[in-house]
Amino acid sequence: MDKILPSLGFEFLIGGISLVEYKTIPEHNIWRQLPFWVIGHVQTDTPDSFFVEIPPDGKLTLNDTMCLSIPPNRIHQFTTTVDHRNVSTWFHGRYSFDFGLDISDVVDIPLIVTPPVSTRIKGWIEELLKTSADASLSPLSKTINQTRLGFEILHALMPFAEEHSFDEVSHSDSTRIFHVLEHIDKNYFQRIDVTFLADLIHLSPTHFNKLFRKVMHMSPMEFVRRTRMSKACEQLISTTLPVSEIARMVGYEDQYIFSRAFKTVMELSPQHYRKYTNAVMGWDVKKGKKPRRSP
Repeated sequence: MDKILPSLGFEFLIGGISLVEYKTIPEHNIWRQLPFWVIGHVQTDTPDSFFVEIPPDGKLTLNDTMCLSIPPNRIHQFTTTVDHRNVSTWFHGRYSFDFGLDISDVVDIPLIVTPPVSTRIKGWIEELLKTSADASLSPLSKTINQTRLGFEILHALMPFAEEHSFDEVSHSDSTRIFHVLEHIDKNYFQRIDVTFLADLIHLSPTHFNKLFRKVMHMSPMEFVRRTRMSKACEQLISTTLPVSEIARMVGYEDQYIFSRAFKTVMELSPQHYRKYTNAVMGWDVKKGKKPRRSP
């Protein structure tokens, strides 16, 4: 795994300090699935009544002392047993390698952390938000500070993380597969099949498929599909492009096939994902409004 570690990067997307109202009625609590990390701290005056439900981990109790870290595309919802408002300090970001893998693909980071680590993370989130809003900083200085703070948060979480098992994978095997991952990340919008990917590293399709599964714990085409859906999610959130055009941008000429693949991965149609995610984030792409509520 040594080859991938130097290429890990952090990207701050959005964040804020929000006053959010939660109600006990089920209709108010919606399931959310976002294509980036959600990391935050919730301050509530009703302890032991505010929860986050994240299958298959179940319902987890949140209180003022905890910080929450939800990986990309992890379905979740917030619920409460008492109607109340709370203050949420949060940000969305990406911890990703330069060929499409997310940090969550190689380690399991805990969903909830407690003091003293959560206290330090809350401080870094607040500093990250101040840095991002500081108009006096040059773009380069802002990016450097955001990256530093993003990695401070990740570094604080890592002692509690559990690395995925790659013990049986040799350095040469992982290097060959990482070469394939780089190609997929740069060419996901083109026609890709197992035979073509196997040819890249001079293996038979059967041998390549077996090696890819050994390294990545998924099939090559599953990784291609997941990469395409992740890119599609970004376009659905950040643009008003028609679904048919986004389908072509990520390698699907047939919108129906794209929509079916998208729903298989994201559990929502592209149209519903765009509507629901923008509503959760309080984001109006057409008007360029920034999010006003915590996702």
